[in-house]
Amino acid sequence: MIINYSTMHRAMHNSVRWTTEEQNSLLYTMRGPWNWEAVNEMLIIGDELMGSVDHPVDVILDIHDVGNMLGPGFLVHSRRIFTSVRPNCSGRLVLMQPDSMLRSVHTLLDRAFSTIFSQIYVQYAETLDHALLLLDMAGDGHISVS
Repeated sequence: MIINYSTMHRAMHNSVRWTTEEQNSLLYTMRGPWNWEAVNEMLIIGDELMGSVDHPVDVILDIHDVGNMLGPGFLVHSRRIFTSVRPNCSGRLVLMQPDSMLRSVHTLLDRAFSTIFSQIYVQYAETLDHALLLLDMAGDGHISVS
């Protein structure tokens, strides 16, 4: 059974759900203008889901149409998020966003927190199917180009 937890917070719709029956990857979806309180709610739900299984879990982050990602406290919150992941988080992250803004943010975080990001394998995908294919290929030990 796929579990889907959703929260509505102001004009933003967030959801966290398993992508497969095997519960090997979580999809975090953010839509609309965002704030840190809503992001924290999603992280709590994702942490609970990830903690309910004993195997490694991949993460897919779909942030189409979230607007400006570099809000107040961005670096402080980002550091907290990436240093407080569950032990069974696989370290594989697929980012879904259609423009180059996300790659710029990833570059900024990689430079600011190189020690943390050296342990995270980040790829980019246009669709959920593409993201799942990239994770499947990474899990099989295949080298892939995103």
